[in-house]
Amino acid sequence: MAPKLKSSKEIVKTCKDSLDELKAINICSFEVEKISSFTSFILVASGTSGRHIQSIADKVIENLKSKKVQI
Repeated sequence: MAPKLKSSKEIVKTCKDSLDELKAINICSFEVEKISSFTSFILVASGTSGRHIQSIADKVIENLKSKKVQI
């Protein structure tokens, strides 16, 4: 059983690792905790095609679920 992630920074790292794994383009993260009431970070990335973007999204979701992060 995978350990549960404890902080938003750990979740962001897991997401970034997933994005890197499938070669997402222009990965940017923004810490918005001080200006947002519903999230701490925003991640933005690009892909080369619709299929690539869908594969990236599926991988991020799969990796978060494997770490027991509620989506």
